[in-house]
Amino acid sequence: IDVTMMTSNSGRNSLYFLAAVFLTGIASVRGLSAPNSDHAVNTKKAPSRRDFLLDGSQSVVAAGLVSSNVLTTFPSYAAEEESSAGLPFCVIGANGKTGTKCVQECLRQSIPVRATSRSGVYNEMSPDGTNPLLKPMICDVTKPDTVANVVEGSRAVIFAASASKEGGTPSQVDNDGLVNVAKACLAAKVPHLVIVSSGAVTKPDSPVYKFLNLFGNIMAEKIKGEDTIRGMYADSSDCAYTVIRPGGLTEDPPRGVEALELNQGDTKSGRISRSDVA
Repeated sequence: IDVTMMTSNSGRNSLYFLAAVFLTGIASVRGLSAPNSDHAVNTKKAPSRRDFLLDGSQSVVAAGLVSSNVLTTFPSYAAEEESSAGLPFCVIGANGKTGTKCVQECLRQSIPVRATSRSGVYNEMSPDGTNPLLKPMICDVTKPDTVANVVEGSRAVIFAASASKEGGTPSQVDNDGLVNVAKACLAAKVPHLVIVSSGAVTKPDSPVYKFLNLFGNIMAEKIKGEDTIRGMYADSSDCAYTVIRPGGLTEDPPRGVEALELNQGDTKSGRISRSDVA
């Protein structure tokens, strides 16, 4: 199931409730949709991350990757939340713009977090470097032997890594790197893997897909990675994954869950603040 979220002024409480559920980031929307599902989130107001996306043609996706208190609405979720209380989130790609926001949101909510990067240094570390909730760690998704240690014992893993000149090609990071992380999560029985993919990734004939795919075949590699993960998790009863599909991400202040609307499918366009993603 693909769920797209856009700015809404309608006040439809059911949509706001669904949006709040997605803000958990550590559990599927069980009872509302299948545990292993693909989620896209959009807002319409704000400039695009890339100039090419200023026309709004890309589905902008994000769904609140860190946690809220919505899980406690349901007894089964409350029990799961209680059992994992105190365990850290692990953010893969913590020095990227979206990964950084996810780490910051964890800290804001007093959630312990492992901020992973190839260097093992978190670029937004406080001057005194003494936050007890924050643990920078080394993780290079192109090197499987660096992945297992960082995901072991995690409450959830957020995959916010993507190809870069220094970090590897789309094939190495967005496809094979994602698979390496998923393998480690399944082996360690990490309850939830959240994957930051890209809007329009299911639309190879769209202008956005064609343009972005010029950069190392990145869109094709992202969807290959997604498809592999779906197969890997198909028979898992202990672990779940969520795919979100961002695009047109902005540095604007967060608008909050009340400004978001859920829709199904990789069909909507819009923009969203990275802070709302986190």
